[in-house]
Amino acid sequence: MNLTNQDKYLIVSDLDGTLLDSHQQISSYSRRVIHELTKKGHIFTLASGRPSRSVFAFAYDLGLKHPFISYNGAMIDNPLDKKFVTEKRILQKDIIIDVLNHFGEDFFENVMIEDERDQYYLKENLKYIHFFHPETMRLNIGSILSMLNKDVMVCIFETSSVEKNLMIKKYVESKYENLGIRIWRDNKFCEFYYLDMDKSTCIDYLADFYGINKKNIIAFGDAYNDVKMLKNVSHPFVMLNGAEDIKKEIGHITEFDNDHDGVCKQLVTFFNLDI
Repeated sequence: MNLTNQDKYLIVSDLDGTLLDSHQQISSYSRRVIHELTKKGHIFTLASGRPSRSVFAFAYDLGLKHPFISYNGAMIDNPLDKKFVTEKRILQKDIIIDVLNHFGEDFFENVMIEDERDQYYLKENLKYIHFFHPETMRLNIGSILSMLNKDVMVCIFETSSVEKNLMIKKYVESKYENLGIRIWRDNKFCEFYYLDMDKSTCIDYLADFYGINKKNIIAFGDAYNDVKMLKNVSHPFVMLNGAEDIKKEIGHITEFDNDHDGVCKQLVTFFNLDI
């Protein structure tokens, strides 16, 4: 079945806490739904804060041939399509060094940085190293001020309090016009992000790229890094397991959580599929 651009939908799903269950898996039921939707001609795109190598692994496993969004929107890529021009926003090392010099490295519990080849950690922590998907990456552990010699894709700070994260946010956003600091749900972590390139702007790019009507965009998310994306689409859904204040802000909530195929059961209802 070949849909016209007017009939096609762009479906965008976050991964962790959204399409992935608590064991970081995608069920066979969800796989069938995604396969059916793409078979009909709809565009299914993954959008995550994960690095591109990790998002691509899920996209490839699902058989998706569409571009995917990684690093919370700092990169949009499709390695399977050589004609697709990768869009990415680099974080300048001088900005990171400035923040570390301003507060001092002792201010931080940890700092986690990466580009597409290297990962840098202020302190060794096997739990976090596993969380940030090292795979074939080169690990560099020690003083960031001594090691960092190139621009990167992402920088995440871990501190001992939300007050410290707010101090970082105030400093960065008062000094750098196009940069923000996003504080994570648990308040232990915060990260840089560019104000003009995020999951939301990547969705706009894909809608233009595929010629999809802006009214035909569906998005699923569960956390604060998904808010702008959800506000930017005609059909936003916050996961049942998502943050309570985000559910109140967006209003549309999936009937089921991420451990019970919340994304794909919502899509079955939306498209009236017989699955």
